[in-house]
Amino acid sequence: MALIHARPYRPRGKGKCERCIRTVRQRFLPGLEPADTASLDVLDRRLAAWVEGEYHHRPHRGLEGMTPADARAARARDVRLVDGSIDPDDLFLEEAVRKVGKDRVVSLRNRLHEVGAGLVGQKVTLRFEPAAPPGRPIIVVTDDGDAGQARPLDPGTNARVKRGHAISFSSIGNDGGEEGRAMYRRSFSLARRPFESDIPSDQLFQGQAATEAQARLGLLTGEAGSGKTTACRRFADSLARGLFRIIYLPLGAVTPLEAMNGIAAGPGLAPGQSRHMVGRAIAGELSRLAGGRQTPVPIIDEARLLPNAVLEDLRLLTSFEIDSEQRFCLLPTGLTGLRRRLAMGVNESLAQRLVVRHHMDGLAAEEIGPWIEHRLRLAGAADIPLFETNAIAAIVQTARGLPRRVGQIAHDALAAAAAGKDRQVTENHVARAVDELNLKT
Repeated sequence: MALIHARPYRPRGKGKCERCIRTVRQRFLPGLEPADTASLDVLDRRLAAWVEGEYHHRPHRGLEGMTPADARAARARDVRLVDGSIDPDDLFLEEAVRKVGKDRVVSLRNRLHEVGAGLVGQKVTLRFEPAAPPGRPIIVVTDDGDAGQARPLDPGTNARVKRGHAISFSSIGNDGGEEGRAMYRRSFSLARRPFESDIPSDQLFQGQAATEAQARLGLLTGEAGSGKTTACRRFADSLARGLFRIIYLPLGAVTPLEAMNGIAAGPGLAPGQSRHMVGRAIAGELSRLAGGRQTPVPIIDEARLLPNAVLEDLRLLTSFEIDSEQRFCLLPTGLTGLRRRLAMGVNESLAQRLVVRHHMDGLAAEEIGPWIEHRLRLAGAADIPLFETNAIAAIVQTARGLPRRVGQIAHDALAAAAAGKDRQVTENHVARAVDELNLKT
């Protein structure tokens, strides 16, 4: 018996790792056969099977004699799926409240950072990762929502900034009140805000990247804001509803059972307490749909966040009649890291089944101007160009071809022009929008 001194609610130093290693040595390693250690992949699968099949079903003293599986089931109602639009890493950030000075500077942990000019004099919440090295992004949040990022102070540049009353674009833009939205549209005679995401798929701008994605949609990866979800929506709307059943699954980072229940919820199946039983129910529903000549098309958003066990379950769902039939079309999407996940040996079987792959590169430089003009026309803008050529060039330089970023910059640049009662967006308006969004040029 060992006496361990540790502060309350400070889990470090209580021997959790050592206890886990001892359990593995006493219960797992003695049961290994020579074939189980033939490779790391085989050993990894053997360990996963031991954890799922034995460890989770043995009583634990720390759980008052309950098994981990029973303890999990007892608290199942308290577990909520994370929204697919939320980055799980954001849930573990620390927060600090600061007031922004007239020089747009806030102090955090003895380091100075700059925020947007529209935040001068306001109290903001800084969300940060405490163990991150200097220079990592710090998220700035106000009562109105996300306000961009704080960047390390550049004393030389900050000293040359003109001081004065800052214009907050948010009162005119997407998050402002009804009066602000009316002012935004009235200034440029627009019937609607041009850079919203609720554009019908048949009215979306058809760039080269979008055309290639629709022709080669399978495993779809790309940077954040490159148009992956839009490409999936366009593809789904192009399918005949009588022949295909679209099942959109924003699963995020969840446990294997939660993921299987999320997949089951897509076609309307009831959740279960066992991955095996839920998997059988899903397989039966997929066979029923296929038997009715309706092919299920599950679109899994942010698949890079799924555990390897869930990816293995997806592989098993693709195996009907011992691989003699393919009853559904699986479309996983995610950031570039998804390709690295699938390149791991443990996920090789699933990767082999994803024959068609495409990486979205966003808009080409010469497509950004036409993309903005297309959105403005849909919003009812007049034929007179609202963006000067130099303004478009400035957006091209900053947006890196990402449609979401192009829309954000163009929106705030229009808001700056409206606030200044200008009839055309100039390079200076774009520069102010970039500064407001805290984007790097």
